[in-house]
Amino acid sequence: MSQIQPLSEELQIITIDELNENPLEINSKLNAFRAWIVGQPHLRARIDDQFLLQFLRSTEYDLTAAGKKLDNFFAFKTVVTNQLEFGRAKFWELYYLGIIAVLPTPLNDNGPRLIYYRYLYSPDLYRIEELIEMCNMVNESLIKSDPYAGISGVVYIFDMSTVSLKHILQYSLSVVKQLVMFYEKSLPLRIKEICFTNVPLAAEHLFKLLLPCLSKELRQRVTICGKNMENLTRKIPQNYLPRECGGSNGSLAEVIKDYAMVLEAQRQYFEENSQYGTDENLRQGVLDFDGLWQK
Repeated sequence: MSQIQPLSEELQIITIDELNENPLEINSKLNAFRAWIVGQPHLRARIDDQFLLQFLRSTEYDLTAAGKKLDNFFAFKTVVTNQLEFGRAKFWELYYLGIIAVLPTPLNDNGPRLIYYRYLYSPDLYRIEELIEMCNMVNESLIKSDPYAGISGVVYIFDMSTVSLKHILQYSLSVVKQLVMFYEKSLPLRIKEICFTNVPLAAEHLFKLLLPCLSKELRQRVTICGKNMENLTRKIPQNYLPRECGGSNGSLAEVIKDYAMVLEAQRQYFEENSQYGTDENLRQGVLDFDGLWQK
């Protein structure tokens, strides 16, 4: 238990009421999970308490579902070739474009973490795959650093006010499937809502690819807000939005700068990632790129 971060009383209540957590059984559940991992010859996974606990919490302590998500998580890192190294100049170049911002105050103060995306890059200069990889790392950092994201979940806000047709056309079916595999099938964070705001007509191409790939449950959590800010504030009260949207949840430039320190503090974690993954030659079954396991 010493490796597990203590929780506020409010978050502990959520783990019990919503995540099926019994504080007295955490150790035994973690030991059972580790035993399952050891029995998977193809899987090289982290086994520290806090990391594994997040997979259990995200699946409401369903060991089978937690194991599948963990397997997907490390298979994704192996099958989807990583070109971007954390902490290198290229990583920080992409990060400081301002594409992703982890807002400092969670929704309703102890609810889901709010993640704000913008299309502040030139499609002529950057491939969408490398930008997605950087954003994936930021989301992965929440596993270790953010109890609000880990317990109450995450809300993604996509501000498409600067999106162009070239941005949209970067979303091939392969790219969309990789996004779904990572965010819905691998990342151990509960997605509570996905909001698209300032949506141009050109985005229809993206939604035609994206929505059919999502589970029915997640599709029901997607809101396309158009250009009317009131459509967004019905879901997220304005004071929880950044100052650039008339809210009080930080200035995006400052938020991005501050969160860089959180990322830097996790440098060792990301540098260790090369030790983990899957050996698909040892898998009992076939990994499908759609993120499904075929037996």
